[in-house]
Amino acid sequence: QASAAMDVRRDELWQTLLAMGFAPQTAAVGAYSGIALDAHVFERGVYHTKAAELVLQFLLTRLDGERFRREFFDCWPIGDPRQAREFRARAFKWVDE
Repeated sequence: QASAAMDVRRDELWQTLLAMGFAPQTAAVGAYSGIALDAHVFERGVYHTKAAELVLQFLLTRLDGERFRREFFDCWPIGDPRQAREFRARAFKWVDE
């Protein structure tokens, strides 16, 4: 039952992202090309971190696009591991607020 409930929650999250305007085919470009963005992306090993970056960028931009551009101008799009660490640190700080 726990697995079935998790499947429902995962599908709900994915459908909510799509309803909000998340466009997987547009998001998975550049350093993110090759990631199969779908409801199961967070279950696929190395891709879950990059998928989380894309989802965080989408959600934070939806929340306040101007603030995102101001605060992430030097670490988005992510081009190297240092930028990835900086992006996650800033994103988690914002989420904590």
